[in-house]
Amino acid sequence: MTIQPISLYPWLIARLRAVATSSLLVLGVLQSFPLSRDLWDFASFLLSGRAWLAGLPIYDFSAQFEFLETHQIAGCFPNLNPPVWLPLFSLFSILPPYIAFLLWWFFNVLVSGLTVWFNRGDAPLFFLALLGGSAPLWATASLGQVYVVLFLIVLLLDRHLEKGRTNTAPILLASLVMLKPNFALTFLPLLIERRFQFVAVSIVWIAMMGVGSILLFGLELHLEYLAMLSSRTVPSLATNASVWQISPAVAGLVAILYTALAILSSLKKTRIAPLRCQIYSGLCFSLLFSPICWVGYIVVLWPFLLRRHTQPLIIIALTLLLVPSSFVFNNYLDFWPLSLVYPTALLCLFIDSLNACGIDVNLRAKYGKNQYL
Repeated sequence: MTIQPISLYPWLIARLRAVATSSLLVLGVLQSFPLSRDLWDFASFLLSGRAWLAGLPIYDFSAQFEFLETHQIAGCFPNLNPPVWLPLFSLFSILPPYIAFLLWWFFNVLVSGLTVWFNRGDAPLFFLALLGGSAPLWATASLGQVYVVLFLIVLLLDRHLEKGRTNTAPILLASLVMLKPNFALTFLPLLIERRFQFVAVSIVWIAMMGVGSILLFGLELHLEYLAMLSSRTVPSLATNASVWQISPAVAGLVAILYTALAILSSLKKTRIAPLRCQIYSGLCFSLLFSPICWVGYIVVLWPFLLRRHTQPLIIIALTLLLVPSSFVFNNYLDFWPLSLVYPTALLCLFIDSLNACGIDVNLRAKYGKNQYL
Protein backbone atom coordinates (compact mmCIF):
# COMPACT_ATOMS: atom_id res chain seq x y z
CA MET A 1 0.00 0.00 0.00
CA THR A 2 1.49 3.31 -1.14
CA ILE A 3 0.88 6.40 0.98
CA GLN A 4 0.45 9.49 -1.16
CA PRO A 5 2.36 12.54 0.12
CA ILE A 6 0.22 15.38 1.33
CA SER A 7 0.67 18.51 -0.75
CA LEU A 8 0.88 21.74 1.20
CA TYR A 9 0.58 23.87 -1.93
CA PRO A 10 -3.28 24.25 -2.00
CA TRP A 11 -3.31 24.88 1.76
CA LEU A 12 -0.58 27.53 1.47
CA ILE A 13 -2.28 29.28 -1.46
CA ALA A 14 -5.60 29.36 0.43
CA ARG A 15 -3.93 30.84 3.51
CA LEU A 16 -2.05 33.44 1.48
CA ARG A 17 -5.26 34.50 -0.22
CA ALA A 18 -7.01 34.76 3.13
CA VAL A 19 -4.19 36.90 4.54
CA ALA A 20 -4.12 39.12 1.45
CA THR A 21 -7.90 39.51 1.50
CA SER A 22 -7.97 40.42 5.20
CA SER A 23 -5.03 42.81 4.79
CA LEU A 24 -6.71 44.71 1.95
CA LEU A 25 -9.89 45.24 3.95
CA VAL A 26 -8.07 46.17 7.17
CA LEU A 27 -5.84 48.66 5.38
CA GLY A 28 -8.89 50.20 3.74
CA VAL A 29 -10.58 50.71 7.11
CA LEU A 30 -7.43 52.14 8.69
CA GLN A 31 -6.85 54.67 5.93
CA SER A 32 -10.43 55.93 5.82
CA PHE A 33 -11.80 55.86 9.37
CA PRO A 34 -12.51 59.47 10.47
CA LEU A 35 -10.19 59.88 13.45
CA SER A 36 -9.83 63.67 13.07
CA ARG A 37 -12.39 66.47 13.03
CA ASP A 38 -11.72 67.22 9.36
CA LEU A 39 -15.01 66.45 7.68
CA TRP A 40 -13.90 67.34 4.13
CA ASP A 41 -16.70 66.98 1.56
CA PHE A 42 -19.19 65.93 4.20
CA ALA A 43 -18.77 69.27 5.97
CA SER A 44 -20.01 71.09 2.87
CA PHE A 45 -23.03 68.77 2.71
CA LEU A 46 -23.86 69.48 6.35
CA LEU A 47 -23.51 73.22 5.83
CA SER A 48 -25.72 73.14 2.73
CA GLY A 49 -28.41 71.17 4.57
CA ARG A 50 -28.18 73.50 7.54
CA ALA A 51 -28.39 76.55 5.27
CA TRP A 52 -31.45 75.16 3.49
CA LEU A 53 -33.29 74.70 6.79
CA ALA A 54 -32.25 78.16 8.02
CA GLY A 55 -32.87 80.05 4.78
CA LEU A 56 -29.17 80.91 4.29
CA PRO A 57 -27.20 80.80 1.01
CA ILE A 58 -26.76 77.16 0.04
CA TYR A 59 -23.45 77.40 -1.83
CA ASP A 60 -21.82 80.24 0.13
CA PHE A 61 -20.64 79.22 3.58
CA SER A 62 -19.29 82.60 4.67
CA ALA A 63 -22.41 83.20 6.78
CA GLN A 64 -21.68 80.01 8.75
CA PHE A 65 -18.12 80.80 9.78
CA GLU A 66 -19.12 80.86 13.46
CA PHE A 67 -20.62 77.37 13.14
CA LEU A 68 -17.37 76.08 11.64
CA GLU A 69 -15.34 77.53 14.50
CA THR A 70 -17.70 76.29 17.20
CA HIS A 71 -17.53 72.69 15.99
CA GLN A 72 -13.82 72.92 15.07
CA ILE A 73 -14.42 71.90 11.47
CA ALA A 74 -11.10 72.45 9.73
CA GLY A 75 -11.48 70.71 6.36
CA CYS A 76 -14.34 71.85 4.14
CA PHE A 77 -14.66 71.75 0.36
CA PRO A 78 -17.35 73.45 -1.79
CA ASN A 79 -20.61 71.60 -2.33
CA LEU A 80 -20.78 70.78 -6.05
CA ASN A 81 -24.02 68.80 -5.85
CA PRO A 82 -27.34 70.04 -7.28
CA PRO A 83 -30.20 71.14 -4.99
CA VAL A 84 -31.95 67.75 -5.26
CA TRP A 85 -29.56 66.44 -2.57
CA LEU A 86 -30.66 68.99 0.03
CA PRO A 87 -33.34 66.86 1.78
CA LEU A 88 -30.75 64.17 2.50
CA PHE A 89 -28.14 66.71 3.64
CA SER A 90 -30.64 68.44 5.91
CA LEU A 91 -31.36 65.17 7.75
CA PHE A 92 -27.71 64.80 8.74
CA SER A 93 -27.34 68.51 9.54
CA ILE A 94 -29.62 68.06 12.56
CA LEU A 95 -27.01 65.85 14.26
CA PRO A 96 -23.67 66.93 15.75
CA PRO A 97 -21.23 67.14 12.80
CA TYR A 98 -18.76 64.45 13.87
CA ILE A 99 -21.53 62.01 14.85
CA ALA A 100 -23.22 62.59 11.50
CA PHE A 101 -19.92 61.92 9.72
CA LEU A 102 -19.43 58.66 11.60
CA LEU A 103 -22.95 57.52 10.70
CA TRP A 104 -22.37 58.41 7.06
CA TRP A 105 -19.02 56.54 7.08
CA PHE A 106 -20.64 53.40 8.47
CA PHE A 107 -23.48 53.71 5.95
CA ASN A 108 -20.99 53.88 3.05
CA VAL A 109 -18.92 50.93 4.22
CA LEU A 110 -21.74 48.63 5.33
CA VAL A 111 -24.09 49.29 2.43
CA SER A 112 -21.40 48.94 -0.23
CA GLY A 113 -19.94 45.83 1.41
CA LEU A 114 -23.26 44.06 1.88
CA THR A 115 -24.49 45.04 -1.57
CA VAL A 116 -21.37 43.69 -3.26
CA TRP A 117 -21.51 40.48 -1.22
CA PHE A 118 -25.13 39.71 -2.05
CA ASN A 119 -24.61 40.54 -5.74
CA ARG A 120 -21.22 38.88 -6.15
CA GLY A 121 -22.45 36.13 -8.48
CA ASP A 122 -19.56 33.76 -9.16
CA ALA A 123 -16.85 36.36 -8.45
CA PRO A 124 -14.13 34.83 -6.23
CA LEU A 125 -13.42 36.13 -2.77
CA PHE A 126 -10.09 37.64 -3.74
CA PHE A 127 -11.75 39.70 -6.48
CA LEU A 128 -14.20 41.01 -3.89
CA ALA A 129 -11.20 41.94 -1.74
CA LEU A 130 -9.72 43.88 -4.66
CA LEU A 131 -12.96 45.86 -4.83
CA GLY A 132 -13.14 46.25 -1.07
CA GLY A 133 -9.54 47.37 -0.73
CA SER A 134 -9.56 49.79 -3.66
CA ALA A 135 -9.27 53.55 -3.47
CA PRO A 136 -12.77 54.36 -4.84
CA LEU A 137 -14.55 52.97 -1.78
CA TRP A 138 -12.17 54.25 0.87
CA ALA A 139 -11.71 57.68 -0.71
CA THR A 140 -15.50 57.97 -0.79
CA ALA A 141 -15.79 56.92 2.86
CA SER A 142 -12.91 59.03 4.19
CA LEU A 143 -14.13 62.23 2.52
CA GLY A 144 -17.81 61.60 3.24
CA GLN A 145 -18.79 61.67 -0.43
CA VAL A 146 -22.12 60.54 -1.89
CA TYR A 147 -20.98 58.11 -4.57
CA VAL A 148 -22.29 54.98 -2.84
CA VAL A 149 -25.83 56.30 -3.44
CA LEU A 150 -24.98 56.51 -7.15
CA PHE A 151 -23.58 52.97 -7.01
CA LEU A 152 -26.92 51.71 -5.66
CA ILE A 153 -28.79 53.41 -8.52
CA VAL A 154 -26.49 51.84 -11.13
CA LEU A 155 -26.85 48.44 -9.46
CA LEU A 156 -30.63 48.78 -9.61
CA LEU A 157 -30.35 49.84 -13.25
CA ASP A 158 -28.24 46.79 -14.03
CA ARG A 159 -30.72 44.48 -12.31
CA HIS A 160 -33.66 45.98 -14.21
CA LEU A 161 -31.85 45.46 -17.51
CA GLU A 162 -31.04 41.90 -16.50
CA LYS A 163 -34.74 41.23 -16.04
CA GLY A 164 -35.64 42.96 -19.28
CA ARG A 165 -37.32 45.96 -17.63
CA THR A 166 -36.29 48.46 -20.28
CA ASN A 167 -39.23 50.75 -19.42
CA THR A 168 -37.81 51.62 -15.98
CA ALA A 169 -34.15 51.74 -17.04
CA PRO A 170 -34.41 55.27 -18.56
CA ILE A 171 -35.91 56.53 -15.29
CA LEU A 172 -32.97 55.19 -13.30
CA LEU A 173 -30.41 56.64 -15.72
CA ALA A 174 -32.25 59.97 -15.62
CA SER A 175 -32.11 59.87 -11.80
CA LEU A 176 -28.36 59.28 -11.96
CA VAL A 177 -27.87 62.30 -14.24
CA MET A 178 -30.09 64.46 -12.04
CA LEU A 179 -28.02 63.58 -8.96
CA LYS A 180 -24.68 63.96 -10.79
CA PRO A 181 -24.85 65.95 -14.05
CA ASN A 182 -21.36 64.65 -14.96
CA PHE A 183 -23.05 61.46 -16.16
CA ALA A 184 -24.90 63.30 -18.94
CA LEU A 185 -22.00 62.32 -21.22
CA THR A 186 -23.29 58.74 -20.95
CA PHE A 187 -25.82 59.58 -23.66
CA LEU A 188 -23.18 60.20 -26.36
CA PRO A 189 -22.09 56.54 -26.73
CA LEU A 190 -25.75 55.50 -26.57
CA LEU A 191 -26.58 57.87 -29.44
CA ILE A 192 -23.65 56.57 -31.47
CA GLU A 193 -24.96 53.05 -30.86
CA ARG A 194 -28.39 54.16 -32.16
CA ARG A 195 -30.27 53.88 -28.89
CA PHE A 196 -32.37 56.89 -29.86
CA GLN A 197 -35.58 55.88 -28.12
CA PHE A 198 -33.83 55.06 -24.86
CA VAL A 199 -31.97 58.40 -24.87
CA ALA A 200 -35.14 60.34 -25.77
CA VAL A 201 -37.14 58.75 -22.94
CA SER A 202 -34.29 59.42 -20.49
CA ILE A 203 -34.09 63.07 -21.50
CA VAL A 204 -37.85 63.48 -21.09
CA TRP A 205 -37.58 62.07 -17.58
CA ILE A 206 -34.66 64.40 -16.81
CA ALA A 207 -36.76 67.34 -17.99
CA MET A 208 -39.70 66.30 -15.81
CA MET A 209 -37.44 65.76 -12.79
CA GLY A 210 -35.81 69.14 -13.45
CA VAL A 211 -39.17 70.88 -13.47
CA GLY A 212 -40.09 69.12 -10.24
CA SER A 213 -36.81 70.19 -8.65
CA ILE A 214 -37.37 73.81 -9.69
CA LEU A 215 -40.89 73.76 -8.24
CA LEU A 216 -39.60 72.26 -4.98
CA PHE A 217 -36.42 74.30 -4.45
CA GLY A 218 -37.05 77.38 -6.58
CA LEU A 219 -35.49 78.67 -9.78
CA GLU A 220 -33.22 81.09 -7.93
CA LEU A 221 -31.43 78.28 -6.10
CA HIS A 222 -30.78 76.42 -9.37
CA LEU A 223 -29.39 79.59 -10.95
CA GLU A 224 -27.16 80.00 -7.89
CA TYR A 225 -25.94 76.44 -8.40
CA LEU A 226 -25.15 77.04 -12.07
CA ALA A 227 -23.38 80.30 -11.24
CA MET A 228 -21.25 78.51 -8.65
CA LEU A 229 -20.25 75.83 -11.17
CA SER A 230 -19.40 78.35 -13.88
CA SER A 231 -17.18 80.34 -11.54
CA ARG A 232 -15.07 77.38 -10.46
CA THR A 233 -11.89 76.16 -12.08
CA VAL A 234 -11.03 72.48 -12.22
CA PRO A 235 -8.29 71.73 -9.66
CA SER A 236 -5.32 69.77 -10.95
CA LEU A 237 -5.14 67.01 -8.35
CA ALA A 238 -3.79 63.49 -8.70
CA THR A 239 -7.02 62.03 -7.29
CA ASN A 240 -8.82 63.19 -10.44
CA ALA A 241 -9.14 60.08 -12.64
CA SER A 242 -10.29 62.02 -15.71
CA VAL A 243 -8.15 61.82 -18.83
CA TRP A 244 -7.95 65.62 -18.60
CA GLN A 245 -5.62 65.00 -15.66
CA ILE A 246 -3.06 63.64 -18.14
CA SER A 247 -3.34 66.45 -20.66
CA PRO A 248 -6.13 68.37 -22.44
CA ALA A 249 -4.47 67.49 -25.75
CA VAL A 250 -4.47 63.80 -24.88
CA ALA A 251 -8.12 64.04 -23.77
CA GLY A 252 -9.14 65.65 -27.04
CA LEU A 253 -7.19 63.15 -29.13
CA VAL A 254 -8.63 60.13 -27.30
CA ALA A 255 -12.17 61.56 -27.57
CA ILE A 256 -11.80 62.11 -31.34
CA LEU A 257 -10.34 58.65 -31.90
CA TYR A 258 -13.05 57.00 -29.83
CA THR A 259 -15.86 58.87 -31.59
CA ALA A 260 -14.48 58.00 -35.05
CA LEU A 261 -13.94 54.36 -34.05
CA ALA A 262 -17.39 54.04 -32.51
CA ILE A 263 -19.18 55.62 -35.49
CA LEU A 264 -17.35 53.48 -38.04
CA SER A 265 -17.91 50.35 -35.99
CA SER A 266 -21.59 51.19 -35.53
CA LEU A 267 -22.03 51.63 -39.29
CA LYS A 268 -20.41 48.26 -39.97
CA LYS A 269 -22.40 46.33 -37.38
CA THR A 270 -25.16 44.01 -38.42
CA ARG A 271 -26.59 44.07 -34.90
CA ILE A 272 -26.50 46.42 -31.95
CA ALA A 273 -24.59 45.54 -28.80
CA PRO A 274 -26.61 44.68 -25.65
CA LEU A 275 -27.93 47.74 -23.83
CA ARG A 276 -26.16 46.83 -20.58
CA CYS A 277 -22.81 46.81 -22.40
CA GLN A 278 -23.57 50.19 -23.93
CA ILE A 279 -24.50 51.73 -20.58
CA TYR A 280 -21.30 50.33 -19.06
CA SER A 281 -19.35 51.92 -21.90
CA GLY A 282 -21.30 55.17 -21.59
CA LEU A 283 -20.62 55.45 -17.86
CA CYS A 284 -16.90 54.81 -18.43
CA PHE A 285 -16.92 57.44 -21.17
CA SER A 286 -18.63 60.02 -18.95
CA LEU A 287 -16.14 59.42 -16.13
CA LEU A 288 -13.08 59.45 -18.35
CA PHE A 289 -13.96 62.63 -20.22
CA SER A 290 -15.62 64.69 -17.48
CA PRO A 291 -13.39 67.56 -16.30
CA ILE A 292 -13.67 66.18 -12.76
CA CYS A 293 -13.78 62.48 -11.94
CA TRP A 294 -12.63 61.96 -8.38
CA VAL A 295 -11.48 58.41 -7.87
CA GLY A 296 -14.57 57.73 -5.72
CA TYR A 297 -16.78 58.01 -8.80
CA ILE A 298 -15.49 54.65 -10.00
CA VAL A 299 -17.66 52.81 -7.44
CA VAL A 300 -20.61 53.30 -9.82
CA LEU A 301 -18.95 50.81 -12.20
CA TRP A 302 -18.82 48.00 -9.63
CA PRO A 303 -21.98 46.17 -10.83
CA PHE A 304 -20.37 45.75 -14.26
CA LEU A 305 -16.97 44.80 -12.85
CA LEU A 306 -18.55 42.01 -10.81
CA ARG A 307 -19.97 40.53 -14.02
CA ARG A 308 -16.64 40.77 -15.85
CA HIS A 309 -14.34 39.76 -13.03
CA THR A 310 -12.32 37.40 -15.26
CA GLN A 311 -11.22 40.12 -17.68
CA PRO A 312 -7.48 41.01 -17.50
CA LEU A 313 -8.03 44.75 -17.96
CA ILE A 314 -10.33 44.86 -14.95
CA ILE A 315 -7.75 43.04 -12.82
CA ILE A 316 -5.08 45.52 -13.95
CA ALA A 317 -7.37 48.47 -13.20
CA LEU A 318 -8.26 47.22 -9.72
CA THR A 319 -4.59 46.56 -8.97
CA LEU A 320 -3.78 50.18 -9.84
CA LEU A 321 -6.72 51.35 -7.74
CA LEU A 322 -5.25 49.63 -4.68
CA VAL A 323 -2.88 52.59 -4.37
CA PRO A 324 -4.43 54.68 -1.55
CA SER A 325 -5.71 58.09 -2.55
CA SER A 326 -3.98 59.69 0.47
CA PHE A 327 -0.62 58.28 -0.69
CA VAL A 328 -1.16 59.56 -4.24
CA PHE A 329 -2.27 62.99 -3.02
CA ASN A 330 0.66 63.41 -0.62
CA ASN A 331 3.42 62.20 -2.96
CA TYR A 332 2.50 62.99 -6.57
CA LEU A 333 4.38 66.30 -6.56
CA ASP A 334 7.60 64.46 -5.71
CA PHE A 335 6.90 61.54 -8.06
CA TRP A 336 4.76 62.70 -10.98
CA PRO A 337 3.86 59.21 -12.39
CA LEU A 338 1.57 58.80 -9.38
CA SER A 339 -0.75 61.36 -10.96
CA LEU A 340 -1.31 58.91 -13.86
CA VAL A 341 -2.33 55.92 -11.71
CA TYR A 342 -6.06 56.61 -11.54
CA PRO A 343 -6.52 57.89 -15.12
CA THR A 344 -4.69 54.78 -16.37
CA ALA A 345 -6.97 52.53 -14.30
CA LEU A 346 -10.08 54.25 -15.66
CA LEU A 347 -8.72 54.04 -19.19
CA CYS A 348 -8.33 50.26 -18.73
CA LEU A 349 -11.97 50.03 -17.66
CA PHE A 350 -13.04 52.13 -20.64
CA ILE A 351 -11.19 49.83 -23.07
CA ASP A 352 -12.78 46.84 -21.37
CA SER A 353 -16.21 48.42 -21.84
CA LEU A 354 -15.50 48.85 -25.56
CA ASN A 355 -14.53 45.22 -25.74
CA ALA A 356 -17.81 44.36 -24.01
CA CYS A 357 -19.67 46.25 -26.73
CA GLY A 358 -17.79 44.41 -29.46
CA ILE A 359 -15.65 47.32 -30.69
CA ASP A 360 -12.17 46.17 -31.69
CA VAL A 361 -9.16 47.77 -33.35
CA ASN A 362 -10.17 46.47 -36.76
CA LEU A 363 -13.29 48.66 -36.76
CA ARG A 364 -15.64 45.71 -36.81
CA ALA A 365 -18.03 44.11 -34.35
CA LYS A 366 -16.60 41.21 -32.44
CA TYR A 367 -19.43 38.83 -31.61
CA GLY A 368 -18.29 35.44 -30.49
CA LYS A 369 -19.40 33.83 -27.28
CA ASN A 370 -21.15 36.53 -25.27
CA GLN A 371 -19.23 36.82 -22.02
CA TYR A 372 -21.19 39.75 -20.71
CA LEU A 373 -24.89 38.84 -20.80
